[in-house]
Amino acid sequence: MEEKPTLVARLWLFLSSYVPLWIILLIQTYDGVTGFHTILFVLLILSSLVSLFRFLKVARQKLNVGEGERICDNFIVVDDYQEMNHVYLEYLVTYVVSLLSFIPSGQDVRNILTFVVFMGLVFILYLRANLIYANPVLGALGYNIFKVKNRESGQWVLLITRKDKILIADKTNPERLCVSSLSGNIYLEVED
Repeated sequence: MEEKPTLVARLWLFLSSYVPLWIILLIQTYDGVTGFHTILFVLLILSSLVSLFRFLKVARQKLNVGEGERICDNFIVVDDYQEMNHVYLEYLVTYVVSLLSFIPSGQDVRNILTFVVFMGLVFILYLRANLIYANPVLGALGYNIFKVKNRESGQWVLLITRKDKILIADKTNPERLCVSSLSGNIYLEVED
């Protein structure tokens, strides 16, 4: 059975993925330093940034124990791979829909509730589809997503790495990637 990230970790990833959207909406709806929309989106930006930094801190703590020491939950020997960075672009489609769903026509509570319900629905759908890892902010920070076939288990897993290309192992080059599990089938490569 596939292990999923904790609800808190998934919420961190979800919130952090929307930092650019919150900034765009803050610019669109700016209504003064003490305005309702300004306060709302500044709070969303701050909580999203805290979520991103918290996730990255936990990931780094898991990956780096001490100086030069790495934690590998597992090793992956890649038999085949597919680039998955297109999911970043697919995720951005929700930005467009979010922008359209939040048309600022004042400080109407109905607009805010509609937006909150919509974002809640997006969160639930991304959780159920296990797409939380497809965080465009991580993509902007230089992380790539690959679907790789692990020779040792024969299963396809998702690998989040800073590498642009993955070497396919052969008999002369059985390169093993040092990885740490973010969830059951989602791994973050441990860098040297």
